[in-house]
Amino acid sequence: SCKSNKRMYSYIQSRFYRSPEVMLGLPYTVAIDMWSLGCILAEMHTGEPLFSGSDQFDQMQKIVKLLGMVPGDLLDKSSDQSRSTFFRKVNGPKPGTHTWILRQENPSSSQKQQKQSSSSSTAASSTKEKEPKEEVIPSTDPIATLSEVICAETSKRKKHPPSEAETTARNYEMFVDLIYRMLSYDAKQRITPEAALRHPFILSGESPSIQTTSSSYAQSSSNRGQSSPSSGQRRSGSSKRS
Repeated sequence: SCKSNKRMYSYIQSRFYRSPEVMLGLPYTVAIDMWSLGCILAEMHTGEPLFSGSDQFDQMQKIVKLLGMVPGDLLDKSSDQSRSTFFRKVNGPKPGTHTWILRQENPSSSQKQQKQSSSSSTAASSTKEKEPKEEVIPSTDPIATLSEVICAETSKRKKHPPSEAETTARNYEMFVDLIYRMLSYDAKQRITPEAALRHPFILSGESPSIQTTSSSYAQSSSNRGQSSPSSGQRRSGSSKRS
């Protein structure tokens, strides 16, 4: 870990909870902790990591599949070495423009496989054909896919009586909205700790009038695409996961 005014490491945070800006080699702030917290809250509810990548490449694929494509302006500003691991630049719809698409195969894994097959004389006879990997398609509706993941376990575990069903649905809507705001790709738009403490999901146990506030939050969520509020207070530590 490091102090917010002493950015010492490019490798920081456990993989499952690592923020996009760290993975892309962008400058990071204390907002990386809010990303980690969003992942942890979702995991505490479902019992499973929200993004359980087997490596850095798989981690980004899981993030994009759930939250949609990383905004192009962030990719344009990111480290070329980092972004080329996960994304590929292609020509845009207009002349002189470009866009980014998600790589479907890990470049480093492809290179290793080529070296292994070329150096082994028996590779052709001993290597079995691998089944083609299923294409990872970025979500086009992050709130819907996030809600599906978070709410899936609830429907399995507990049936609510009709009198509680509406309240429960509202609570889950607020919970998903809070997680979504914590998982904004843009760290400047990520919800701050102060704003999180004022979020309807946190306050719903204290104020019956929070339902009005909740509906305004839900309305703003549907209008903002992949953005949310800004930074936090202390950076997460690194771990043994790579």
